[in-house]
Amino acid sequence: MRHDEKVLEIAGVRTHVLDGGAGEPVVYLHGAGGPGLWNAWHDALAERHRVIAPSHPGFGDSERPEWLLGIDDMVFFYLDFLDALGLDRVNVVGSSVGGWIAAELATVQPTRISRLVLTAAAGLYTPELPLADLFFTAPEDLRKLLYHDPSAIPVPEMTPELMRRVHRGQVTMARIAWSPYLHNPKLARRLARVHVPTLLVWGESDRLIPPGYAELYRKLLPDARIAYIPRCGHNVLVERPREFATLVAEFLGSGGRPA
Repeated sequence: MRHDEKVLEIAGVRTHVLDGGAGEPVVYLHGAGGPGLWNAWHDALAERHRVIAPSHPGFGDSERPEWLLGIDDMVFFYLDFLDALGLDRVNVVGSSVGGWIAAELATVQPTRISRLVLTAAAGLYTPELPLADLFFTAPEDLRKLLYHDPSAIPVPEMTPELMRRVHRGQVTMARIAWSPYLHNPKLARRLARVHVPTLLVWGESDRLIPPGYAELYRKLLPDARIAYIPRCGHNVLVERPREFATLVAEFLGSGGRPA
């Protein structure tokens, strides 16, 4: 699928954006691993929708402003992003940390969001479901947290450019998600504001953010349902891109309601 790659200035921040397809717009907010490239699931979803995939400030080729110090700064950046693109009401898909940003965004201005998809989303915490520590996990063990079958996922060549991107992303993650780790204690109470049809997508083998968090989100959100993907870990979009795109397309195509 043809797509454009561009740099926009949003609230004074040079922001890298991938934009392709046509139809009702979908904004995709990526996870801690970074924005990556336009891949199979983007293509599949862009058959029916305009897919807009920005790199968060401090990730990929987007600038990291000095004022970016917490998840709330990221949320208000994305309100500016929606304003700049003239998106008054939009579908939002968020993965992992991007799912956390999407959930927070929906609590602040729920009327800006038509439908919400949270995939292996961070943002909540309960002691009964411990979260693995991204910051203190050795690289060789990280893949075990991210994938059901790490041997089936190619290992990228660690070029100097890729190492630079990884380090920038880690620094940004430390700014927004170090303390409290990967969650906002206030989010659980605020989710009751989100009367938006929501799909929760989780890999059954997620070892980073356990599938029990899908059930916790479902209990706290007024209008949510869960789709579990078997034999899939945390990084659903890499491990099961076609299944993910099908679930999202069906959800959006049904108006956010079960078929």
